[in-house]
Amino acid sequence: MSLPVALPPSLWFAALGFVGTVASAAGAAALLVPRVRERALPRPVKKHLADYIPLDETLSIETHGPTGAATRKGVAIRCKDGTHVAVLELAGRDVAFLTEDEQRGLYHVAKQLLDGAADDGVRLRHILLRRPINAPAEPPMRTRLAAEIARRWNARAARGWRNTLALVLEIDGGTDALAKLNERVERAQTLLRPFGPELLTNFAGDSVAGDLTLAGFFGQLIAPITRPNPARLGADLAHALAVDEVEFEAPDLPSGWFRFWRGEDCKLGCVLSVRDFGQDMRAKLIEDLMTVDAELAVVQAITPLRKAKASMRIYKKSTSDLSAYFRPSIAGQYSTLLNMIGADDDEAGVLVEHAMVLVVYGDTRDTLERHRQNVEAALTQNGARPKRERGLAAACWFDQIPTAEPWPRVMELSSWNVANLLSFNAPPAGAETSVLDKIREADGRWVDGTATGAIAYVPTAQGTLFAAQYHERAGSNAGHSITIGDTNAGKTTWAQFLALMSSRHTNLSTYVFDRLHGMYAFTSCVEQTYVQFGGERLAGTIQGGLNPLHAIDSERGLEAVQRWLEDVAHVEDAEGIDEIANALSIARLVPRDERSLAALLPMMFGAHGRVRRELQKWVDPRRYGGLVNAPQEVIGLDGAWLTAFDMTDIGADDELAPAILGYLIQRCLWHMRDSGCRAHFLMDEMPALIRIAHMPETIGMLLREIRKAGGFVSLLCQTPRDLAGDFGSLVRSQCKTQWIYPNPNASDEDWRQAGIELNEKELAFLQGRSPLNYQVQRGVLLRRPGQRTSVVLDVDLACLGKKLLKVFSSDAEDVRFLADLQAQFGRDVAIERYVGNA
Repeated sequence: MSLPVALPPSLWFAALGFVGTVASAAGAAALLVPRVRERALPRPVKKHLADYIPLDETLSIETHGPTGAATRKGVAIRCKDGTHVAVLELAGRDVAFLTEDEQRGLYHVAKQLLDGAADDGVRLRHILLRRPINAPAEPPMRTRLAAEIARRWNARAARGWRNTLALVLEIDGGTDALAKLNERVERAQTLLRPFGPELLTNFAGDSVAGDLTLAGFFGQLIAPITRPNPARLGADLAHALAVDEVEFEAPDLPSGWFRFWRGEDCKLGCVLSVRDFGQDMRAKLIEDLMTVDAELAVVQAITPLRKAKASMRIYKKSTSDLSAYFRPSIAGQYSTLLNMIGADDDEAGVLVEHAMVLVVYGDTRDTLERHRQNVEAALTQNGARPKRERGLAAACWFDQIPTAEPWPRVMELSSWNVANLLSFNAPPAGAETSVLDKIREADGRWVDGTATGAIAYVPTAQGTLFAAQYHERAGSNAGHSITIGDTNAGKTTWAQFLALMSSRHTNLSTYVFDRLHGMYAFTSCVEQTYVQFGGERLAGTIQGGLNPLHAIDSERGLEAVQRWLEDVAHVEDAEGIDEIANALSIARLVPRDERSLAALLPMMFGAHGRVRRELQKWVDPRRYGGLVNAPQEVIGLDGAWLTAFDMTDIGADDELAPAILGYLIQRCLWHMRDSGCRAHFLMDEMPALIRIAHMPETIGMLLREIRKAGGFVSLLCQTPRDLAGDFGSLVRSQCKTQWIYPNPNASDEDWRQAGIELNEKELAFLQGRSPLNYQVQRGVLLRRPGQRTSVVLDVDLACLGKKLLKVFSSDAEDVRFLADLQAQFGRDVAIERYVGNA
């Protein structure tokens, strides 16, 4: 982001010459040396890193929980010199999809932060931590094949990065210092609300991702191997955090390199500082560092000066600068600076002492050198001039720690300039937990179960990992989604993959409404049930598989079957309703395994009654009898987590289709409520389904009702035109998550008519003309408008290998091949031969 500033950086450099040790006066430079050496070289009495760490004690305040119980919560740290420190972790905003007006507004927020800090006497450190993410734990999967797919995908995710963005606030100690700091923190939180600021405390759950404490944030800086994350209150934080051994001047390492180690683990590091930002100071510098292939900490030490102090400093400088007497332009620049600092309008700004250091790490020499080169390239491409520190590397490393005065390259810039460097950009991180981690108690209450992490960790276009969940945020029941992708875009493949990865949730049942056998291979390979309603029967499937009378043991099921029989028998009069109710009372007396409509019809209804005549087609094997008189109901089978229904042939019969679909949806809802499980309805080829009579109303009912019972729906369609009209409006209002694949054939007008409001950057990606299209192998835009989330994910499954990819194939040849194998060898051998020795 590059915006007009009151004074370009070049004029600051020319007028003030405040560039740390690059000062023109040799005497001034000489005065700096003893101070730097004192910090760089340990005193004889200090033998451990903890001796140099100023962090002393966690300060707490009393808070009250929902029950009113009081507890102590650590909200700040007191340093050994009395300085008080607080840390705001920032969720950030993904600027990749912000409009120019939105970016401009966020820029002014950054400037207001700096100007306010000058008035409040607050020192700031803007810190970006970029760390390699640990490999996700391999979750327990239902089958060997599913476990292998999860392992390969998680191995890919293990190569991702995690960014932590934080703002450290420091004030001097003294009377009521903690109260004053809390006031400054509250102001900063209010100002930074668009970036999701979370005050770090001794409770990890208060952080953005729910896994970082206040002391733990500094633990990542001070001990990059162990990364301690203490949650206790108390003193002597320095020794609790400085648990890694360090050697700043190792004879076997190049000058300026240092080594951290803990046991057998070792990490090498070096420090870069920035001595000039060039003419074009902009947040893109930090945004590029957020995506660089390197482990690093980017620290901006910022001290906004009060107006009186800044004015006096500039005035003294102007009177001692002889060039101002001979060059009117220089004198004019000093005057401009003084006017800017003294102004009270929109042109006002403050003077800021600013230093940027970058601590780069690598596990080996080659890795560190590669990371250093990548970081230097990102800096130079944005006009900055990096300097690799050698003799002063240790001094620069301490710039990460509160109370340290930044050395050796300090610039004095305007708040207009520095605001351009304060990026609060962060691709959405997703959610580590969701309501799927909750379990249902016997009394109907949902309580926390064992958290299993995200359904899948998916790389973003920025190189970070997104914790993907069905639900829009942690704790939300809003799990409905709509996926829009053209033929061969990969939408069905990705939907199947997420369903497989979610199968580790033992309280979740997935019901797939399929067409053209697209999910036959997937259902067979994960050893679940595929139900056909007519057409050529494929090996390994069940024909029909429904038996409504198996559902009447519960009162809820009895009521639903009553309604279903009324619908299919076209009964509206009281006499017919009573006849059906009496018949079901008789059926409940029959043992369950002997119960079916075909077996009990003569017993349940009079020989010449209208109800029996209407139900005759539902027991006739030449009509619909084979579909609803199965010996065992497939819905709710013990151990089944996925059941797929092939809807290819059912849609041609205007009487059969609404009856079967209505029953399936209602039956799944009954099972969900009775069993305490959650249900996921995955509907492929939604446009074909809603062309069936009464299906728009049925799906609309499902979207509205299932969320109340703890379930959710995933709808798949091909183009934005499928969402036109009243039904599309209902889908958009209910589906809080949108998965949208690039489609150059979809115009701006198509998206507008579909009611999906895209900004220019989102539209550019979907039309294939964005740089993001070239940063991912197979990209999809994930949008959650209610959460202002918009992120490009790389959903390429090539890491699974060609053999395992066949698990998700909907190709007609693969379907026929697997069906033939199952017919010849049975399911287990067929799966092994189908995917080979994957």
